[in-house]
Amino acid sequence: MKTIANRLPRRSRSLILFSVLLAAILFSVMARAETVTLAWDPNSEPDLAGYRLHYGAASGNYTHSIDVGNVTLYAIDGLSSGQTYYFAATAYNSDGKQSGYSNEVSHTIPAPNSPPFTPTVPSGPSSVLAGVA
Repeated sequence: MKTIANRLPRRSRSLILFSVLLAAILFSVMARAETVTLAWDPNSEPDLAGYRLHYGAASGNYTHSIDVGNVTLYAIDGLSSGQTYYFAATAYNSDGKQSGYSNEVSHTIPAPNSPPFTPTVPSGPSSVLAGVA
């Protein structure tokens, strides 16, 4: 009994195999880049200009900083699966003066095929909430 693949010319079989491999590689790359969505309580100062999110792979050591503007919800993408990240927010006013860090939260990006995550959220004002988008 001949299969469909055996009936195709060799060049077509190679093209199909290449397409399947390319799709597998693209899926693998896409699965490694993860997103975390952070939300926080608004700062009530009248001259508030915006917020910065700070994060890194060690507690208190924020190697990345993003100016997110005057919003209270932001998604950070391009994070690595299996890595734990630590997040904090700061507010800044129209003069550029920046507040101290909010409470820190951490989140481990799930490895492929791991169960759904439960966020680690401290209590208190200025809490930053983490979630996977």
